Amino acid sequence: MTIDAYLTRLGGTLEGLGYAAAPLSLFAVAGFVRERYGVAEGRPLVMLLFFAGVASLVGYPAGLSIGGGWRWNNVHILLPLAVPAAVGVAMVGRWGYEAFADDDAISVGLSALVVVVVTGLVLLNGANLVYLTPATGGDTTNILVQHGQPNDDLSTLEAQLDAAADADAGVLYYGNSSMRGSFVKRDPAGAGYNAYTNFQPICTDWSESLPIHWYLAQSGANASCETDRQGLRERLNTDPPAIIVTNAADDSVPADLLDEQYAATTYNLRSKDTSLPKATVYVAD
Repeated sequence: MTIDAYLTRLGGTLEGLGYAAAPLSLFAVAGFVRERYGVAEGRPLVMLLFFAGVASLVGYPAGLSIGGGWRWNNVHILLPLAVPAAVGVAMVGRWGYEAFADDDAISVGLSALVVVVVTGLVLLNGANLVYLTPATGGDTTNILVQHGQPNDDLSTLEAQLDAAADADAGVLYYGNSSMRGSFVKRDPAGAGYNAYTNFQPICTDWSESLPIHWYLAQSGANASCETDRQGLRERLNTDPPAIIVTNAADDSVPADLLDEQYAATTYNLRSKDTSLPKATVYVAD
């Protein structure tokens, strides 16, 4: 982590807070000021959670594994800030109530204006971020979206993996392990297994074939790997898998052989950079 990388991620965090949670953030500051300077003895819980939110704002950008991680990590900042923000909202409400009791029309109008503006911002942001810019099809205009899911819809593959698991049929990853971007590791037997960096099946390169692993894990289907064309032929003759997953750019895949028994579908596993891996999935006819 360099200083420049940290400042970039901190800037993304602050931008996200301003874009999607400005009312909560501002009310949190108001609630803190009220508890610290506006009363004789501030409540420890409110103070603690405000400082927890500030500490999260400073700390989480340093621990993010990727630059876009602030998009989901902001929740760790907003949750503790919600309590001092509630104090800030109550302060405005109390101000309006007391002004109404004192027949102070100007103060009543100002407090009502604050409530209307804040409510409008919340509704507008919610509608804009959820419905007006859903960020489908690689759309990057919604800055809160981290494109962890593929551009293509994998729901069909998900159903096929579930069906394979129900039928107790196998899933096979095939690939030339010496090829850059191969779905299969150079050590397909799982040598050097490390629970932190390897994911089932451990013979696959997780970073290349992600996010198929998520759907595979959810289905519970058994999966294995093969790196040899002859080994694949023998597997097809003795125990043909229900699904074969390959890298679409892998020219070692015997597509002519597989097409005799399987229906092929190609998926884009990334949403923005089309040069990143695509998968060709063969499903038994």
